[in-house]
Amino acid sequence: MKKTLFSVSFAAVLILVACISMAAGATGAQDPEAETMAAFFGVNAVVADNPPDMAPFATWLRDYTSWEWFEPANNQLTFTNVMGTYNFDAHYTLCDEVGVDVLMCVQRSPIWISSNPEHSQYYGFAPSGDAPGLSPEDYREAAEFYFQLAARYGSVAHPAESLLTADKKSGLGLVDAIEVMNEADGDASWGHHMTLEQYAALLNAVYDGDQGRLGPGYGVKTADPNMLVSITGVSYGVESLKKITEAAGRAPYDIVNIHHYCWIFDQRWSKWIGVAPEWGGLEELIRNTVAWRDEAAPGKPIWLTELGWDTLPSDATQAVTEQDAANFLIRCMILSKYAGADKVFWFYYKDTDDHAEGQFSTSGIYRNQTMLNPEPPPKLMPKLTYWYFATLKNLLGPTVYQGRVDAGNETIYHFEFKHKDGRQTISVLWYCPVYNPRARVAPPSQVPYEFEVGQSQDRVRVVRPAAGTVEGETVTANWTGEKTLSLELTGTPVFVIVDQI
Repeated sequence: MKKTLFSVSFAAVLILVACISMAAGATGAQDPEAETMAAFFGVNAVVADNPPDMAPFATWLRDYTSWEWFEPANNQLTFTNVMGTYNFDAHYTLCDEVGVDVLMCVQRSPIWISSNPEHSQYYGFAPSGDAPGLSPEDYREAAEFYFQLAARYGSVAHPAESLLTADKKSGLGLVDAIEVMNEADGDASWGHHMTLEQYAALLNAVYDGDQGRLGPGYGVKTADPNMLVSITGVSYGVESLKKITEAAGRAPYDIVNIHHYCWIFDQRWSKWIGVAPEWGGLEELIRNTVAWRDEAAPGKPIWLTELGWDTLPSDATQAVTEQDAANFLIRCMILSKYAGADKVFWFYYKDTDDHAEGQFSTSGIYRNQTMLNPEPPPKLMPKLTYWYFATLKNLLGPTVYQGRVDAGNETIYHFEFKHKDGRQTISVLWYCPVYNPRARVAPPSQVPYEFEVGQSQDRVRVVRPAAGTVEGETVTANWTGEKTLSLELTGTPVFVIVDQI
């Protein structure tokens, strides 16, 4: 991310005027096919977590699972008594009932098909058995498993003789997308031992049975042509996406999947620290991904499936304050939309108090008051990120993104959204100084911003997210003209809601 010195003078009062166009074409009803912002918001969790607790802020769940859970022995599949405890049919049915769509992220391969079953991290090696794993043919067992997965949870019913489960269920229509492994481009320290060439061959096999060459009963698309398949959520951005796609000889996936955490290396302390999304390379990563996608995988959506900040400082984390995390949540979601992402999934659903000083253990939307996966279920307490996320979805969920308003200054962020019926416009605004770690004088904590809202005062409300409410708290509006609103902007976004008619 390009760093520039904070050079804007605030000796005089900063008055910036941004006029929101209210031309007839902008105020009318939106394209009925346009996707609302509600479909943009997601969260990471596991089967032990509770979908009704996610519904207030997320429309999508990225659910971490493992192949070895479902098929611990070859051709012995179970989805309703996984590890003797978990019923995925019931879990995904509950997701469906509360309006949460599912991206099923399938990780760890079973030991019986690992190419290195004697290793302690057998699950991270190519699931190719004795074969080298460089050809789709080497992944018949994987392609068969993914066929069974898509046959059960996709929308297409299959004859009993093609199913390996004892109950012979298929076509349940409970899963919307399947992700083939998590961060397969990671290194051995994370437990990943496959090469990108091996992963590309695996992806070719499990996507559609290597374009049908493996025959019937292999691959997700063979089971359900409508099931979306995501490439692994990559840790190294375009570099990994490019290598995997080139090795596969095509783009055998429907979703481009990236991860990003806003960390920078602080030379003063010789450590990585968490920073604001405007400073952490988020927009740059997404724009680079969009440019690559348009050339190599045109038309495929970009999902950012991991992004978040810890809130408990320790030697193992890049933590920020709870207030900063809540501010950053709203800002990173909107900045990601602006840069070209199609969905963003916050990491993670809840804090895990059994190792609270570990990385990512306090990046939750809820504070876990007990332990990880206890009996009975944990008692959850909403963190500030919960109230901010729920407010974001509540206010912007029914709207369609319009774009960024030119504020005349790079430290002012002003974005516009409009209800699908065109009757209400919502602007989201905040202030973030330019990153300058060597500044001798701290930048101001707030700046004035003035803009014409285009409607009379009785049609305008200004709200700020706050703990204890998903509606936001009212901010007293300061009018400097009949239709001109003045705000003191800070790092906490404000929502200006304007009724058009």
